[in-house]
Amino acid sequence: MDYEPQKTVEHPNRGTSSRFSVTKFFNENLEDDAVKKEDTAEVTRSEQNSENDMSPEFEDFFEQIATDHVSEKVDQDQFPEDTDEERALESDPENTDDHFIDETYYDETSDLNQNQDIEQTVEENIENDEAASAAFDRFKSQNEALSYEYKEEKKKVKRESIYLPILKKMWFPLGLSLIVFLISAYFILPVSKIGKFTVSGNVSETSAQIATASGLKTGDTIYSIYKQQATINKKIESQFSRVANAKLIFHFPNRIEVMVTEHKNSVALQQGKVTYLVLDNGYVVKSAAATADQIKNLPLLVDFTDEEAKTFVKAFETLTPSMQNLIKKVTKTPTSATKDFIALQLSDGNQVRVALSQMAVKLPYYPSIAKQIKAPQVVDMEAGIYAKSLSDYQADLSKQASAKSASISKAEAATNSSASSNSTSSSSTSSTVTSSSN
Repeated sequence: MDYEPQKTVEHPNRGTSSRFSVTKFFNENLEDDAVKKEDTAEVTRSEQNSENDMSPEFEDFFEQIATDHVSEKVDQDQFPEDTDEERALESDPENTDDHFIDETYYDETSDLNQNQDIEQTVEENIENDEAASAAFDRFKSQNEALSYEYKEEKKKVKRESIYLPILKKMWFPLGLSLIVFLISAYFILPVSKIGKFTVSGNVSETSAQIATASGLKTGDTIYSIYKQQATINKKIESQFSRVANAKLIFHFPNRIEVMVTEHKNSVALQQGKVTYLVLDNGYVVKSAAATADQIKNLPLLVDFTDEEAKTFVKAFETLTPSMQNLIKKVTKTPTSATKDFIALQLSDGNQVRVALSQMAVKLPYYPSIAKQIKAPQVVDMEAGIYAKSLSDYQADLSKQASAKSASISKAEAATNSSASSNSTSSSSTSSTVTSSSN
């Protein structure tokens, strides 16, 4: 039988060799196992990536871990280098025959030691595989959590990218349609009709009186009331002399409030034995006589007409509150030069005399004058402004009254004398006419 040579095997470190050894046998098998495991790891990673949809960063990270693990395993599976004798035999030129097998080189003891080393290496590889598997499981669990978050973010971005452009294009017609729908629903529902009516700010007039004056009814719609609110306000103001201002206020959904502002009491007017209230707009309330409590802190006008009281209130409301509080009583003191001359008795003991038509202009100067005089004084503002003691001023008034009465007496005497002379002349004329006729 012819000898069949062994298949040439390429050694990773020493090139091609036809020698058969246990080392070659196990090296070849381990390399094949490593390649298979590497292929299996790549397939497993690709399947996990497709299932978990990992981000590109995690794919590169786990691929690097698998590559390093396989490289480390292949390095650990390499057996110790050949002995010096083996290298010597391989380098011997006479030993280059590929078909020659050196029976003396084959040592059972050496192979047994190598087998033990292989078993130990395999056990270490198994332990390393278990540690790597546990580490991989930890990374896998972490990656699953991160992959879930990544998927959610991706879905969110996808939803935004789909619906946002549509909403940007459709927001105006959608918003307009929604507004039209809400307005239509509001007018159809009962909520569009008046549900509650309230009045605030009223003191003299009752809420029922104001509600009646407004003309509002339960079935009226809020929209119709809103269109006529100016007319309703004026209607309430015209029917009540004390109402200075009326304003409709709308509260969602269907409550209406009338906020009323009334005129305040300004002064009291005494005409004869009856006293009336005069409002801050000059209106004299003659529907009922004023009570003592109502006029307690108000200035009292004595024997003023309604028109004169209105003129006084118009000027009075322009004064400062401190000046208003000083005035207690007002009487008419006309002179020959000033028919509307009035005297204001003040709470500080002084008296101011001024023309009613000049009251708003001259009376604001009184506070500065009051600091320079000692009460009781009379401050006369008829022609210029001067102050006299009350006794001196009364003496002057008496002298003026005496002079006035004397001048009146002289005028009456002159009138009587002229009348008597006229009668004498008329008598002589008549006698002359009678004699001539005879």
